[in-house]
Amino acid sequence: MRELSPERLEGCVEQLFRRMTAMYGRLFADMWAGADLADVKAIWAEDLSPFCWRQIEWAMEQCKATKDFPPTLPMFRGFCLQAPRPEAPKALPAPEIHPNVVAARQAEAEAMARQVLAPKVDHKAWAKLHRSDWLAGRSVRMIVVEMASDALGERWHTDNGRRECSPAYGAEAA
Repeated sequence: MRELSPERLEGCVEQLFRRMTAMYGRLFADMWAGADLADVKAIWAEDLSPFCWRQIEWAMEQCKATKDFPPTLPMFRGFCLQAPRPEAPKALPAPEIHPNVVAARQAEAEAMARQVLAPKVDHKAWAKLHRSDWLAGRSVRMIVVEMASDALGERWHTDNGRRECSPAYGAEAA
């Protein structure tokens, strides 16, 4: 978990090196003799990237309290690992909602659920209506008989003067 951006981390390492130089003087500066200081700081920034500024400050306090000589990067990183983790931000308190508002919202949610779970529209109702007219002996146009019987997967026919509907089989159903 990185709390500091790379740019802020570079600034923190600069501040850390200034404080170490102020605390340990020449001892700290001599540690890096012959090394490119920019590279040293970049490596410190990379290795300290998992820590937040509070942990780095805590490690700095440990150096002041326990070391008479400047720490190496592994020693300083070890202090950072021992630092207490910062507290997680506290959550906001739950909003106070009047019981009537809760009940109204619950009723709205239940109404929406009923709408979703309501039976779907019967898209073949028109065909069923024409079938009942046809079976009752009312006049129904031939094209409507063909379309409605196809929609319902039925064969409408007249047997001995009686109108009947039976399921369409095989090629008729296709």
